[in-house]
Amino acid sequence: MIIHQEFKNTVSEKKNAFWFDLGIRHSSRGLTHVTNVLGIRPWLAFNKGDTMGSRTWQHSSWTALIAEGTLSARAYERCLRKIYKLILKHSSLFNELAAEGEIELTFNYNIDWNDGLLLQVSFYPELLASLSSSHVALRLQGWSRKAECAATKTKTVRKSATRIRTPKK
Repeated sequence: MIIHQEFKNTVSEKKNAFWFDLGIRHSSRGLTHVTNVLGIRPWLAFNKGDTMGSRTWQHSSWTALIAEGTLSARAYERCLRKIYKLILKHSSLFNELAAEGEIELTFNYNIDWNDGLLLQVSFYPELLASLSSSHVALRLQGWSRKAECAATKTKTVRKSATRIRTPKK
C-alpha cells in the first residue's frame, strides 16, 4: 500500500487552488502497471487483497495528482490541455480498465464562501468527448477552510461534490 501526502500541504491548502486527481478502481487486478504506463506517481495506491489493520481490500485502487494550479485562466487552460493529451494518449488503457472497473477525473478547488459567484469552470467539448469515449467519469468537488471554531479550537471543513458519470458500453 502506498500513501503519499506531501502534495496536501502545498496544493490543497492554498487559497483559490485547484487540482485534478485521476482515480482508478479495479475489481480483479493490481494497478502497479498504471504507474509505469502513465509515468505518474500515485498519492494513494493499494492492490486487491492488501490489508490495513483488520481490513482486507476487495478491489485495487490508484489515485494520482495529474494537474494543479491557482484559479487563473492561464493555469486552468494549461491543465485542461495536459489532461486532454493524457486521456487521448492512454485511451486504450482507460478503456481496458473501465471494462472491469471505474475511472474518475476529480476537479478539486478551494473556495471562499462569500456572497456571489463562488466558482465558474468550463470544460471544452473535446475534453468531455475524450473522457466519455474513454469511460472516465468527471467529479467536481469544492473545499472550504472555515475559520477556527472558538469552542473547540478546530477548523471546520466543508465539502461539496457533483459527479457526472459516463455510461458504460
